[in-house]
Amino acid sequence: MITVKLYAYLRDNRGKEVSIDYREGLTIQDIANDLKIDLADVSIVICDGKDDLPNRMKDVEVSEDSVVHFFPPVAGG
Repeated sequence: MITVKLYAYLRDNRGKEVSIDYREGLTIQDIANDLKIDLADVSIVICDGKDDLPNRMKDVEVSEDSVVHFFPPVAGG
């Protein structure tokens, strides 16, 4: 089971934490697609402690017990 943690508006209609069933070859892009998240709306992805920009992480394969975090861009004033 993959644990996906979502932040800020990415939680809307999804919740704070989502579990995704593991399947062989599952990537960050697949998880985003399953959750109907456009990676263009994500500023950073952390997978098992490794972080990078979504376009560099999209093809990373996750393992059966991975924890993935999706962070949107930070805004405010």
